[in-house]
Amino acid sequence: MLRLVAVLPLMMVSALASAQTPAAAPAKVTCGVIKPVLADAQAKLGGAQKLSQAAPKLADANPCDLGLRLPSIKTIIGMILKGKPEGGRHLETQTPFGMPSDKMFAGETGVVIDFGGVAPEQIQLFRLNVDGSPLLVTKNAGVRIDVPVMNFNEKNVFQWSITTSKAELRGEFTLVEPAKQAEVQAQLARIEADDSLDDVTKMVYTAAVFNTAHLNADRDRMLLVISRQLRP
Repeated sequence: MLRLVAVLPLMMVSALASAQTPAAAPAKVTCGVIKPVLADAQAKLGGAQKLSQAAPKLADANPCDLGLRLPSIKTIIGMILKGKPEGGRHLETQTPFGMPSDKMFAGETGVVIDFGGVAPEQIQLFRLNVDGSPLLVTKNAGVRIDVPVMNFNEKNVFQWSITTSKAELRGEFTLVEPAKQAEVQAQLARIEADDSLDDVTKMVYTAAVFNTAHLNADRDRMLLVISRQLRP
């Protein structure tokens, strides 16, 4: 009994000390640190470049809050720095960078066709067929065309051709399967709804989502958009 009485005061003192000591704040969970990659970007591009200016906001964002994979984000940043990203599938001629190929994601406005990779060659005519039947013909392609595809599915084959001042370019694509379409759409919606992200970070994250989903043509299209956004 005497031993128990002696121990009790010590237990009370220990409990009081614990109550007075503030609990340590839980460490913030992150997907990894991408600041070294962005610091390298700043060193290569110089402080006057827009990517260097956008880097701090991108570094402070936490991609795992949105369920994004850090390796894909690093891949996108590396492709931006390299300036020679991968292209799409090759058919009769080399597919211009960012033009539709393989499987394509369809957003609210449909499949987005970005002519940034071929515009310098002066587009004279653009044709788009579905299963061999004409869908769109235009001489005024501009920078971008949104193609509504709500009446089509992953079994339809889209064929496009571009006549430029230098060559005749061709390619084809199909729509992504409904399950992957829904998965990618949900991820993009979370990115768009996050008001804490600046425009460049949202673009990089969007490209990373496409990269993870193996939608390389959509990824390359976003890299064209990022390139125009960061152009001096």
